[in-house]
Amino acid sequence: DVKIGYGGLADIEFAVQALQLINGCQNLDVRSPNTLLALEQLRDAGVISAEQCQQLSKLYQFLRLVENRLRIVHDRPLSALPTETYELEKLAKRLGYVDNNLPAAQQFMQDYQDCTFQARRIFNELLQQP
Repeated sequence: DVKIGYGGLADIEFAVQALQLINGCQNLDVRSPNTLLALEQLRDAGVISAEQCQQLSKLYQFLRLVENRLRIVHDRPLSALPTETYELEKLAKRLGYVDNNLPAAQQFMQDYQDCTFQARRIFNELLQQP
C-alpha cells in the first residue's frame, strides 16, 4: 500500500509531523501543513540533515506520483498497488517506465521497493530513541 504500507507516505508524513511536534514549541519556523515545505524547514532548523531532507523529498514525491497515477486510472482514491501483472505493467508505463532489459513492471517494482526501504530506514533513523 503506497499510503500506509511499509515505508509508505504515512511513514514520511508521520516522521515529519513527529519532528514538528518535538521541535515546534522552541522553533515556530518548523510548523507547516505541507510535508515538502516542512522537510525544508526542519532542515533549515538543523533538525534533519540536508541529505535526509533531499532523500525524503525525493521519496515522498515518487510515492505521491505513484498514488496519483493509481487514482487517475480508477477515478477514486486508491493507494494499493495492483496485484495482477498486466495492471502493474500499465501502472509502470503510466509512470514512464519502458520495457528494456527488464519489463516495465519489474523495473518499477525494484524502484518502489528501494524507495519504501529507504523511507523506512530514514524513518527509523529520525525517530529512534536517544
